[in-house]
Amino acid sequence: MPVIAKDMGIAILGENSGGGGCTLLVDFMASGYFMNMSGMPKFCTANPNTDVDLGAKPDYELTYDEMFDSQILSSKIQEFYSGYRNEWVKGKWYNNKGAQTYKPTGSWHKNAKGWWYGDTSGWYAKNQTIRINGKNYKFNKAGYCTNP
Repeated sequence: MPVIAKDMGIAILGENSGGGGCTLLVDFMASGYFMNMSGMPKFCTANPNTDVDLGAKPDYELTYDEMFDSQILSSKIQEFYSGYRNEWVKGKWYNNKGAQTYKPTGSWHKNAKGWWYGDTSGWYAKNQTIRINGKNYKFNKAGYCTNP
């Protein structure tokens, strides 16, 4: 769970989480007996194909005592969530950690069919909702904004 939460931009505080993804197969025999078998598939998250068996590295490592200090917890949570995350602001993309690691710049465009949002690399929003300058915009599968 912590690995998926981290991929979603949720702050992880404390220590490296335990990992683990498992599968279970219940197999029935012709004789009526059954057996349980577990597997070893690699379960990965979407960003950046991280194996969950390694666990999630925390955004802020805390000692045992710090995990129970409300002032420290509050300051770390405020620090993590301050600023922009997973959104376009003034043409710049801010990732889930609030960093600008993506170089192309984004802007609004309009043609006869409607408004769309794209960047200088050729990417454009389609079939998704994205946050632009503090407002959520929905884009259809053709890439046009449905709530300009």
